[in-house]
Amino acid sequence: MRTNIVITKISFFDGKKLYANGTELEKRVVKDYELEYHIESSGSVVTNGINIPISAGDIILRKPNQIVQGIMPYTCYVIFFNLLSGNTDDNTIIEELISKLPIKYNYSRPYKQYFEEIFNSSVSPNEYSPLLFQSNILKILYSLIDDYQNSNTTSKLMGSPHYQSINKIHKYINANLSEPIHISELSKLVGISTGYLHRIFKSTLNITPSQYITELRIENAKKLLLNLKKSISDISVLCGFQSFAYFSHVFKNHVGVTPREFRHKHCYY
Repeated sequence: MRTNIVITKISFFDGKKLYANGTELEKRVVKDYELEYHIESSGSVVTNGINIPISAGDIILRKPNQIVQGIMPYTCYVIFFNLLSGNTDDNTIIEELISKLPIKYNYSRPYKQYFEEIFNSSVSPNEYSPLLFQSNILKILYSLIDDYQNSNTTSKLMGSPHYQSINKIHKYINANLSEPIHISELSKLVGISTGYLHRIFKSTLNITPSQYITELRIENAKKLLLNLKKSISDISVLCGFQSFAYFSHVFKNHVGVTPREFRHKHCYY
């Protein structure tokens, strides 16, 4: 994927010093995309009429044409950026991903460091700074999308009445990846029928228990393939596949390449 992300402005906004507590800034219409990392805050941001309280560590994403208003106090880094029209298809993908993201986030990655690196580089830019800006904004966007998707999956799983059963099964599968695993074993493990086990997996994770086992085996295989000391046939056994040919077939169906091609692509030897 190629895209032209251009940062139009990078600022440090110290609203705590500039405005009294409770001050309402003028409403404005957002022109470019905007990302804010809040260093300190006991204020809020009104977006399209919705008042969103802001705390330290929160990230705010604004999108073009939103009507916004800041309510003091808060201190933050702000990055203004837009997508150029050169790579239409790729930019459309980025826009679609951004459109799915909520307004506010607070995740554990070092986002403050990402924003500081962009801001500090903007203070003393050089001819290569645009490359640094684009790579960092892509890193921030990727991290936000990844964290948001993972938090959605985790929240959905932990909010499920079947969380304890699925978590117990997950641990059992991981501990026995090299062995044949039968669905009847898993249903006995948590004291339910195989039919009911199938239903709770489909309703909670949107996959069957068999598909879940295969996904864990493939993810484990991908990690092991990066270890050049292990042969691919040994890895197929370690991941619970009954034959090398079947392992290669399943791996290619999931990953798009054979185990050998995957190793060749990701390892230098």
